[in-house]
Amino acid sequence: MSRIVYTCPYVPAEWIAAHELTPSRIQPPGNLELFHSKLGEGICHYMHGFVTEASKADADAVIFTTVCDQMRRAPECMDEDAAFPIFLMNIPASWQSIESYRLYISELRRLGTFLSEIGGTAPTRERLLELMRIYDDKRKALLEARSEMMPKAFSQSLIRFHRTGDIHVEKNKGARPRGTPIALIGGPLTRMDLTLFDVIQEAGGYVALDGTETGERTLPGRFRRQEMARDPFMELADAYFGTIPDAFRRPNSALYRWIQKEINGRDIEGIVFIRNVWCDLWHAELHRMRDWLQVPLLDIDLNGDDPVIRNATRIQAFMEILR
Repeated sequence: MSRIVYTCPYVPAEWIAAHELTPSRIQPPGNLELFHSKLGEGICHYMHGFVTEASKADADAVIFTTVCDQMRRAPECMDEDAAFPIFLMNIPASWQSIESYRLYISELRRLGTFLSEIGGTAPTRERLLELMRIYDDKRKALLEARSEMMPKAFSQSLIRFHRTGDIHVEKNKGARPRGTPIALIGGPLTRMDLTLFDVIQEAGGYVALDGTETGERTLPGRFRRQEMARDPFMELADAYFGTIPDAFRRPNSALYRWIQKEINGRDIEGIVFIRNVWCDLWHAELHRMRDWLQVPLLDIDLNGDDPVIRNATRIQAFMEILR
């Protein structure tokens, strides 16, 4: 089946799959040397990496969204050379009004029209229901396996699931994470940025919560079976648009409620705040989050270079303070 590439968590994989196409939410490698040569300075390295990865991927279409200004403008960097269709999906920042829901729903329908035009098949109600059950069960299985996996392996399993739809559970065979429980909170991580898990572990901690955009924070809510049976399309929209917390939401109070709940539930003792250079959204949250959280916070920025070189010493010092 045709492969549809995207990176935004507000694009439902089930909706793409229901059109008999293959959803593939990819994560850039993070190596600046592999980036698209035509993009200039002042470009978010994550967007830069996604554009490059999507250009090289065996994709039949690429979906961008408007969750940030950089991604909103990214299609302009690809139009000239793209050998596949590009779709820009509008995601409303406000979410507590009927009008915002209506806009998101209309965008899902517009995406469905696009998918049908590039070779997909308009889904039946039964097909959408079936795929929603499959994806919901897979996400549940992944979350249930989290306690049996080392933190980095769990995050890698999430990445693989988003990219391929397959579940790969690498159980830790009796080993348990040791040290100070840490939460990663912030924007997306590239594949290279996952070395931060190793740095934290070597410094005497472990990532008890991956609350980055590429981690478990952006998993949609569980589908409610009664509502799903009544109207699967509306339940799909609500599970994504109505439950995924993020800094770009207005208001973004759901993000803080989610963080507080997870901090309390996992006995988090420190936060490593992930802020990609050029990401104004997360940069704006830094001071509010530092004042609001009841646990120490370390701010680190990522720019596409090796995160170990830039941040290892600071992480080690932070872990020393927490001991």
